[in-house]
Amino acid sequence: MAIEVRLIQDPNLFLKMEAQWQALQDKSQSDSLFLTWTWMATWWRFFGDETKLWLLLAEEEGQLVGIAPLMISNRAPASKLERANITWRQLEFMAASAPVDHWDFIVESGRESEVMPIFLDFIKSHQYAWDVLELANVLPTSPNLPYIRATDIPWVETDGHETPFIDLPPDWDTYFNTKINTQKRNNNRRMYKIIEKGVGSDWSFSVITDPFELETAMNQLVELHQQYWVGEDQAGAFADPHMTEFYYTIARRFLERGWLLLVRLVVQGQPAVVSMQFSYRGRVYSFASGINDEYRKLQVGNIVTEQILRHAIANGAHEYDFMWGDEEYKFYWGATERVDRVLTWYANPIANLTVQVVELAREGRARLQAWLRGQHAAHANEEIASSETSPKEGE
Repeated sequence: MAIEVRLIQDPNLFLKMEAQWQALQDKSQSDSLFLTWTWMATWWRFFGDETKLWLLLAEEEGQLVGIAPLMISNRAPASKLERANITWRQLEFMAASAPVDHWDFIVESGRESEVMPIFLDFIKSHQYAWDVLELANVLPTSPNLPYIRATDIPWVETDGHETPFIDLPPDWDTYFNTKINTQKRNNNRRMYKIIEKGVGSDWSFSVITDPFELETAMNQLVELHQQYWVGEDQAGAFADPHMTEFYYTIARRFLERGWLLLVRLVVQGQPAVVSMQFSYRGRVYSFASGINDEYRKLQVGNIVTEQILRHAIANGAHEYDFMWGDEEYKFYWGATERVDRVLTWYANPIANLTVQVVELAREGRARLQAWLRGQHAAHANEEIASSETSPKEGE
């Protein structure tokens, strides 16, 4: 029988799909944690009222062989143009607004060449429902990506999030001797001497597994994380109370499923580092950490990173995903560069023109700000030069 596509727009039907969804993902190469029903359904319960569900199911003889987890959002430029009510309808991955990565279609392994063209044909035939199709932050190794590119859709493909990762070997000694350089190995040995010199043996590392400890550890994470980022004049991951409540809920649900890796380093009875990581199907995902500034000089951040990597390797993980960002410290630990892909189709010419105008406005504003900074710097240099050549008082 032919594969048929069914459009689901009733959230209640989606929220009852846990068993079907997970069974298909278990048979799919699209095994990102952020494609699980648990992540998607939790996100939807918190933020779904801001969007329109557009979930596609590919079925053959009543059996689920593909899921396209999509939604339609009203998008607007993040600028003063918002005041002009410039918006467009964007078809995108469900939960794409969350600050994580690796979205995709979920297709039974080996059937991507059958299912993906059918999904994309269905999407094209419903072009009246949306203006822009954006498939953002798809892994470059996605089994579906070749079939997405192969369609006649006029994609604009761009770089998405940089998501460095470590391909983990089966044991710590192999990792330590092959993935990081000699300088880093020496520094690792030295950091334990630093903390021992500072506090002796009065420190401990632990993984939170007790549900009764979860709330306390999460509270500590939020406090330490926000103290640092507010001090840097940035919002931090937990600035929005609604989003913070979502993370607490995810932590509880992931702990029940064995997918939460919440760790804590305690020094002299005080939380020095609390780090929230996720673990799913052989991958550990870095998410958010908080470091107590009082103990930062004791290399507590590096100690926790090493302990997490040791724990991941000991528990059979084959990949450590640093997630969004290309910060230098990630490569210090032996990470490999990786850039997710973004494929966009501006199906509505007006939306295409709108986006181009917004991008031109952004580029123009950036150039103006750079020019103003240059003028300010030049003026400051002139004042310094003038003061250095002017006669001093009493000369």
